[in-house]
Amino acid sequence: MKPRIASLIVMFIASGVLALGQDSPSASSAAAAAPGFTPVVAGSGTPNHIAKWLTKYTIGNTGIFEDATGNVGIATTTPAAKFDLSGAGFIRDTLTLFPSGSHHTLNISGTAFSIGSTGLVTFAAGQMFPGTGSVSAVNSGLGLTGGPITTTGTLSINTSLVPLLSSANNFTQDQTISADLFVNNVFATGVTLDGSAARTMGSGDNPNSGQAGNSLTVTGGSAAFGATDGAGGDLVLAAGDGTGAGGSGAVRIQAAAAGSSGSAADTLVDRHLIAPKSAPMGGQNGSAFIFSLNPANGDAAGATVHFTIRANDGASNLGTATGSCFIATVLSADGSVAIGQFGFGADYADPFNLVNASCFPFLGSGLEYGIGISDNLAFVPTTHDIYFEIDNVSGSPLIMLAPLAKARSANVAPDLTQRVDAQHPRLDVRRNR
Repeated sequence: MKPRIASLIVMFIASGVLALGQDSPSASSAAAAAPGFTPVVAGSGTPNHIAKWLTKYTIGNTGIFEDATGNVGIATTTPAAKFDLSGAGFIRDTLTLFPSGSHHTLNISGTAFSIGSTGLVTFAAGQMFPGTGSVSAVNSGLGLTGGPITTTGTLSINTSLVPLLSSANNFTQDQTISADLFVNNVFATGVTLDGSAARTMGSGDNPNSGQAGNSLTVTGGSAAFGATDGAGGDLVLAAGDGTGAGGSGAVRIQAAAAGSSGSAADTLVDRHLIAPKSAPMGGQNGSAFIFSLNPANGDAAGATVHFTIRANDGASNLGTATGSCFIATVLSADGSVAIGQFGFGADYADPFNLVNASCFPFLGSGLEYGIGISDNLAFVPTTHDIYFEIDNVSGSPLIMLAPLAKARSANVAPDLTQRVDAQHPRLDVRRNR
């Protein structure tokens, strides 16, 4: 009897364990491990959705869906790619994309905007950027070349329209300056060139082969059109200003006579020269060589010097005289004979009869005849200088200025320094070589 009771107790315990296993999740897990046993899972899950626990004992659907091809969708059950998000998304840190091969790094469906695998950005038509307007092409515009640019290109300055600052410019149309123009000189007004070296401003050579030069006209400003009795502006030609005792530069007007037939350029010479104050005349018996002429062989030359002498002794004596001297000279064809004639003009004036000026000839280093001015003051001066201008009415002589106070040359005869009469001395000099 004892064995049967033991068997019933074992069966009861086994039945109890089975009953407990049907009500307990942990017991079900244990039973599921048994061969041929199918557990019952409660919940509302559907195929292909990633499961999530709805309660402690039931399973339901997440928003993540995976179809039979392995495409995963969030908030969509029809994912069109390996990952398909339907709705807004947030990325809390850097998004790094790794394009495969030639695939685009980024595409925005429905537009032309994309970022290619090499970083090239393609914009949609009519793309608007921050601010106003949009860019579809960059055109050249006035003064530029190289456009329109729609992909890549280079814009350049059209030098036929835009002047350059550090290169030469060729203006083919009239230019108007409505204000002062300064170049390296903040103190001057008007058109000013850099004074660090000699400069030239004027009309250039005719670029057309075989054609003559064209004129250059410089005018002062005219009165306003329609103004009643409006005066025109002055035309001022001024030499460079000096400082202190330096004086200004000379004013020189040059021209050249025609040479022999051919294409060689003629040589410009000073046809009119207005000199600044020359060097001092010296003491009471003062003198200064003014200029000499050096014509070419077989040529002639002639010039007049107009002068004013100023002298004072720093006290009560003040003297001044003005007048002119002239010279004509001829040089033989072989350069062996020169003939010169000198004169003292009738325009001489000495208001106080204290200066007693005269002109005298002198000889240069070759067959160069020149004119000097001398005087004999009636007092001992502390200031004694001369102002002059020269009219060269010759075709091609070389004028050599000699505005230095010098003693007279030893080869100049004393009588050449005297006037023939009070107003009209005339001295003939002939010299053979």
